[in-house]
Amino acid sequence: MRALLFIITLFFVTTDLVIGQISKKISPQDFYDFYNSMKSKDTLKTIQLSDAPSTGRLLKDTSTIFLDTIFSTIDKNFIREQLFNFRDFSWTKGNLIHVKILSHKKISRTLRDLVKGWKRFYLKFGDGFATYSIPVFTVDRKYCIVNINWHCGGLCGSGGTNLYRKVSGKWVFVKFYSFWIS
Repeated sequence: MRALLFIITLFFVTTDLVIGQISKKISPQDFYDFYNSMKSKDTLKTIQLSDAPSTGRLLKDTSTIFLDTIFSTIDKNFIREQLFNFRDFSWTKGNLIHVKILSHKKISRTLRDLVKGWKRFYLKFGDGFATYSIPVFTVDRKYCIVNINWHCGGLCGSGGTNLYRKVSGKWVFVKFYSFWIS
């Protein structure tokens, strides 16, 4: 019985040490590197991005994500840890290729009235805007989950939570966990 208790304790201590050590290696720069690697270097179009990550939708989707057999218990805990550790993160200017950062507070104030708000938004900012979640990685960094949304009007937009896999140094789309369009 003592041996079993020792093994269980050792498993949880080792798991916490592994996750803690790896999460220290994940930084906001990893988030920027992920999204920048997805952009074509020769793209001329600049998108507008809310400085507030769309992590809320990603959190809602974890119930579906965690049913996926790709992820081990350690991966699931690691994903939860990333979502918790970076809950106050916001996107900053100059770190993303072909992106103009907009204040989510200014967006919210402009869009208070949905009908007149979008008219004001188009006059003030032009096109619509995107929201990106922080990318969350598996422990081995072979997989990454993100939520990306595009907002362009009261009944105009699309988005979803996606899984990517790193293949030969490049992130490749694997599947959707959720998708919406209006």
